[in-house]
Amino acid sequence: MFEFVWPWVFALLPLPWLMRALLPAADS
Repeated sequence: MFEFVWPWVFALLPLPWLMRALLPAADS
């Protein structure tokens, strides 16, 4: 179970942070 969950955790957690870093204009 964890072997299947961990890749998703690492893939989904940084998404909001990356989107703010790549698209600062969209956040503001």
